[in-house]
Formats: sequence, structure tokens, C-alpha cells
Amino acid sequence: MPAGPGDPTALSLDRCDPGGVLRAALAGPPPTDPRSLWLGWVLGLPADVDAALAAVIVLRASGDTRGHALGDLLEETVAYPRARLAVMGRRGSG
Repeated sequence: MPAGPGDPTALSLDRCDPGGVLRAALAGPPPTDPRSLWLGWVLGLPADVDAALAAVIVLRASGDTRGHALGDLLEETVAYPRARLAVMGRRGSG
């Protein structure tokens, strides 16, 4: 059965980390400004890619990221897929 759009296996690593910026940052010492790097990554993702699913793919490819500030941001991103954000947005408007 083919993978659906909500399935992280349907996304390529290159689509989830265009240019390999996150993978390079996670392979080295923690960046001095991980939030700016993370924000640039989120804003640079293709519009049809859910950041939470992309974070899953990048984390799987990066191995152990414990104690790495950028890894922590990606772990937090995993907890907020588009469906959850949509529900949160509906509750806040009205």
C-alpha cells in the first residue's frame, strides 16, 4: 500500500531538510542561535510539507540529538502537527 500524505515515510529527507542545513548543524557542535536556524528551516519548507513530519524524518536521520538545542527544538516540533495546530487555531478564534 502506498504511503499517504500523513505518513513520514512518504517524505524524502531532501524535502524535509532542503540543503541539508539541519543535518549539518546536528552533526556538529550546537549552533550559537538554534532558534534562528530552526525558524529559517520551518519557513523554508515546501508548503505541502508538515513541519512535524519533516522533523521526524530529520531526527531519524540524525541519530542521537539529546542535549543538542536544535534537536530539542525539533523534538518539540514533532508534538505539533498541522492537524493539532488547526484545532488550536479554531479554539482561539471566535
